[in-house]
Order: sequence, then structure tokens, then C-alpha cells
Amino acid sequence: MTDDRPAPTSAPDPQPNMVTRVAGGVIIVYAAFLLAVVESFLVPFKAFGGYLPVSALFAVLGNWGLPMLMIWLCRVRYLALLPAAVWFVVILAASTMLDTGSLVIANMWPGPLMLVSGAGTIAVVGYRIALGRLGASAKS
Repeated sequence: MTDDRPAPTSAPDPQPNMVTRVAGGVIIVYAAFLLAVVESFLVPFKAFGGYLPVSALFAVLGNWGLPMLMIWLCRVRYLALLPAAVWFVVILAASTMLDTGSLVIANMWPGPLMLVSGAGTIAVVGYRIALGRLGASAKS
């Protein structure tokens, strides 16, 4: 008689391999760069006759979500600060006036709100990563 039962299969490894970790980290850092650029150009977003703080909302969500994704994918807690550092460098570069006088992040209230809310979110995420309360399953 033949055995009609399927052959036992092993469960997939829940840990991503090194290539997946590195590629995922590079993609997340690039996403942080793109998010910072998009946020910089969304500072003067107007609707219904007034400014909307869309860039500040993106700054908080991105600076909280991208480090969480980095912890989950790369499994190294302190690498989670890399997207935040990239975001901060891009935002500082966009808020610096050039010799020609051009400035991406203009001096209107959504600009400083985005800077403060994004930097505050980075500070909270960095503090929680340092304490080990964010991404507890990750290695240090």
C-alpha cells in the first residue's frame, strides 16, 4: 500500500538571513531619506486657506515607524537610530539657507513644528531603544 500522507515539512526560519537584513536596512535608510525630502516640501502645504501640519504628522509617524521596522527586520536595536540620523541630516540641510537665498523649509509655523516634533520623536525612540523597551526581542 502507498502512503497518501504528505511528507512533513519544516517550518520556515523566522530569522531573516544576513542578506535580507542588510538589504532591508539599506531600503529603510533610503526610505528615511525620501520621507525627509517629501516632508521638507510639504511644509508649505495649504488647504482651505490655511497651512496644514502634514509634514509634522509624517515626521512623527516616520520617525517612530522606520526605527521600529529597522528593529524588526535587522534585529539590532542600535541600528534603529540610523533612519533617524539620516532624517535629521536631510532636514538640517533643507533648513539651511544657500548663498542664493533659497530655502526649502521656509520660516512659517509648520516648519518649526515639523523640526520639533520629528526631533522629539527621535529623542523618545532613542531613549526607549537605549532602555531596551522598544523591540525587546532584538539583540543589542
